[in-house]
Amino acid sequence: EMGRALFLDGRLGDAERQFMYARAGQVPSDVRANIDRFLIAIRQQKTFTYGFSLSIAPDSNVNAGPATDTVTLYGLPFELSPEAKANSGVGLTVAANAEWAPRVSAMVSWRMGGQLYRVQHRQSEFDDMTLSVYTGPRLTMNRWDMNVIGSLARRWYGNDGYSTSFGPSIDV
Repeated sequence: EMGRALFLDGRLGDAERQFMYARAGQVPSDVRANIDRFLIAIRQQKTFTYGFSLSIAPDSNVNAGPATDTVTLYGLPFELSPEAKANSGVGLTVAANAEWAPRVSAMVSWRMGGQLYRVQHRQSEFDDMTLSVYTGPRLTMNRWDMNVIGSLARRWYGNDGYSTSFGPSIDV
């Protein structure tokens, strides 16, 4: 009943959370079917979602180096410099995402969104950042969703361009 009241008040995120709590318990099958109807209606009405996180990220091997003093290449031992061996460090991680999905019809919405992920270290040569954008239709049915998405992503490592990727994806 709490989920229903929140749903009728237009507080879809809170209603969804209450329905998920209720669904996780032992409920009769007719109650479960009613909860599922509300969850489907909530999924079909959502148009904007977002997320943000900020954290301290300790890393015992920030440069992905070996823990040994020497490496053997073609049968010959080579001594590693302190910079080439495993180094620890602490970074700051920021992650953010947003999506707007306006309704096109009763069962179709058009998704448009972006994501940012960044790890910042004191030594900038170990910084890592990915920025991506995507768009495409979402078909929402009673028991499943289907997304056809086109995406573009760019990654920087050590503040230098590292990779660019683009293409379609389909998920159900």
